[in-house]
Amino acid sequence: MANKKKGLLDFLSGKKSEEGKKIFETWYNAMPETDHPEFEASEATLKEELAKIKNRGVVPLKQEERSPVMVYWKAAAVALLVVSAGILLYVKRDLFTKEEITYTEHYVPKGKLLQLSLSDGSQVWLNSDTKFRYPETFGSGDREVYLEGEAFFNVSKDPSRPFRIHSGGKLTTTVLGTSFNVKAYRNDDFNEVAVITGKVSVVHTTSDNRSSEVLLQPGQKAVLVKTQDLLSKETFSDVDHYTSWREGKLIFEDAPVADVISSLQRYYNIEINLSSETLKACRVTATFDPMPLEKVMYLLCFTLNAEYTHAGKKYSISGAGCNPNHP
Repeated sequence: MANKKKGLLDFLSGKKSEEGKKIFETWYNAMPETDHPEFEASEATLKEELAKIKNRGVVPLKQEERSPVMVYWKAAAVALLVVSAGILLYVKRDLFTKEEITYTEHYVPKGKLLQLSLSDGSQVWLNSDTKFRYPETFGSGDREVYLEGEAFFNVSKDPSRPFRIHSGGKLTTTVLGTSFNVKAYRNDDFNEVAVITGKVSVVHTTSDNRSSEVLLQPGQKAVLVKTQDLLSKETFSDVDHYTSWREGKLIFEDAPVADVISSLQRYYNIEINLSSETLKACRVTATFDPMPLEKVMYLLCFTLNAEYTHAGKKYSISGAGCNPNHP
């Protein structure tokens, strides 16, 4: 019986015979667009439509190609269409219809922050100089959003609809419901996904279309070294480092001075230049609470054993570099 059933399925799919395929296509294409049966179509509806095939001229075989065996297969195929009631031909409604999803895009300029509530109840905080594209209303399938910059996500749980963030052109972060931070600025050397709660999958696609995946739990982060096109998994202990920026607090621990300057430029909408390679080699451990820019620059220069001057929004830092008395 199993072999007969498989033979019928192959017949209808066109694997064994074009005749089965023609039976379906003639029936389906002759129906008005509004009458195309859905997955829930009743047996009576299918039987009624199939009965019309007789009057629609299914392309016949040449006389020499006809045989009692083919007549049997054709009859069996029609019967299977009725009995299956869509199991074979209408497994998913989206084979015939496609949801239309309208996207919205936000750009958060330098010096600004933005919090959003998505249609599924998820909360998103966008950092300065960040572009975020998302559906006005999520459809019945996966929840897909696109990020360039930095964002903190608190995703509503929905096991039937995974939440996917496409960032940096090479990373896809997939979750069901959790909180995590994604940092994927175009000009940064590193992209990061840091998990605060729940579990996260991060997939990296290389320039030659190879892919690698890391699975993250709380206290773990995925780090993409863009110059090497390499994804790795690391641990972290300071959760505030990835969450405090939402309140305007910037935390750096043994961070390259270039990363510190990039963050300050975005947050305060300024330009900072270092005068020497010695300064560029420094690393910074500091916490900047929400405070006036001039105080931030004073503290940074104390850390770097340097001083600054400025004209408008352009700041220049010069000096011996790397205060030996600073941790």
